[in-house]
Amino acid sequence: MPPTRARYRVVALATTLAMVTYLDRVAIGTLALLKARNFQDFGAIKNPKLTFNISNVTDKQFRNPSSTTVINAQPYQGVSVNTLSRNYLGAPRFASATLSVDF
Repeated sequence: MPPTRARYRVVALATTLAMVTYLDRVAIGTLALLKARNFQDFGAIKNPKLTFNISNVTDKQFRNPSSTTVINAQPYQGVSVNTLSRNYLGAPRFASATLSVDF
């Protein structure tokens, strides 16, 4: 039986749902927003710029792998120094505003 358009649509829908689920777990969970606005020069103040940033918008808990090397780790019951990895807990939701200017 040759594939029909309905079959292609079902496959496309399933693929799209899989991609959205993956993005939700990986990227959207730790979504960050950044908005910047440049203003006109004001007297001696040149290039004023206001930046607003929110990181980890959904306040999702996640583990962030460390890039450091374990130097003084001791092996214990089935875990060697070579297989030891370190993770840090990701920061909770954080908002900041920054004003930068040139003189």
